[in-house]
Amino acid sequence: MNRGKGRSFVGFLLTYFLVVTLICTSLFVCLRVSFLKGDDVKSFIKSLDLGEAVQEIVSKTVKESGDKKPDAENKISDELVDSLLTEDVVSDVTDIMVEAITDEKEVDLSQVKDSCMNAVIDMSEQTVDDVIEELKANGSVIDAESLKNNSIISQYQKDFNIDVTTPILEQMQTVYGSKSVNIEDIDVEEVKSEAKEAVKTNVIPKIEVKVDKLIKDTNIEVNEQMETFRKDTDIKGIIDVVDLLLAQLMKSIIIGIVVSIIFIVLQFVVYKKDINKAFKNIGVSGAVLGVLMLLISKLVDIIRKFILSSLEGEDASVDVIRNIVNKYVPKMENATSNIGLISIIITVLLIVVAVILKKKLEDKDALFATEDTFADGTSLRDDSSNLL
Repeated sequence: MNRGKGRSFVGFLLTYFLVVTLICTSLFVCLRVSFLKGDDVKSFIKSLDLGEAVQEIVSKTVKESGDKKPDAENKISDELVDSLLTEDVVSDVTDIMVEAITDEKEVDLSQVKDSCMNAVIDMSEQTVDDVIEELKANGSVIDAESLKNNSIISQYQKDFNIDVTTPILEQMQTVYGSKSVNIEDIDVEEVKSEAKEAVKTNVIPKIEVKVDKLIKDTNIEVNEQMETFRKDTDIKGIIDVVDLLLAQLMKSIIIGIVVSIIFIVLQFVVYKKDINKAFKNIGVSGAVLGVLMLLISKLVDIIRKFILSSLEGEDASVDVIRNIVNKYVPKMENATSNIGLISIIITVLLIVVAVILKKKLEDKDALFATEDTFADGTSLRDDSSNLL
């Protein structure tokens, strides 16, 4: 094998291994930027930002629990259930669910009671402010009739299934000696304060009873679904696999980048006299990577549709998987597609550089091959050798 063929063979091997390394590293990067984040399964699940999914699932579970165990006295509206699921409540529920899944223990939603009650108090105080401001704007009196006809209070009472008008009127009787007060004759801020006190003393405790029952019933329902999920799914096996992937993923990416750089440098070492070939080989590697990543992007979309079509039922566990697939698999699809497109662009640039360099090297060789002859018949090359 002559030197030229040997160098071509080495260049081919370097190109082949560069392609393989780039493909593996690119896939690892796509997994990392799309959804395989965190250092262990707990941080991974939290990084998925499942707040929206958890909110939908908990809301659905709470409503279904209320339908299964109807209780006219303690029932609250479905709209209110959604209102109670504030960002703080959803965050607490998410943490509890993560702990339950990873540590294989029961869900204890009693921990979110404080967050729920804070939401109730904030909502109640805002209702009082809105009612008083509306009555003030209309120049009305505060009495049984005005409160009864007020749409804000009516909605509040409907949502919580509780009487809030009577406590407010009784507080007015205590403070002002009458259940009918002209709003222009009193301090509005004082009225707000007294109304909030009445709600806090006489209404909030009754709502707390409803919230306690709501949490208790929901807790039972969630644990039933978690038990079904554990029976149908190898949780421990999945956790072990995810932990292993997360532990090795960043190491693999770093190693892949370093190895790719080494293969690229070696291309320039092998083709130091024909540097255009180094650019060409790297460009070929980028072309293969680009085409393959674009194909993988389409494959990921097919897999997503297949998974969604295979998910049956409306259980909470199925909803979680469905939400994750819908939210994060498209990120994997976009990541592979973006890497594919970037690789194609870089390939074009490298091929252009290779062509330009090849042209310059050919012009340079042609220049050295040209012999300028003097009048006596000696060439410039001969004359130069005589000088030596």
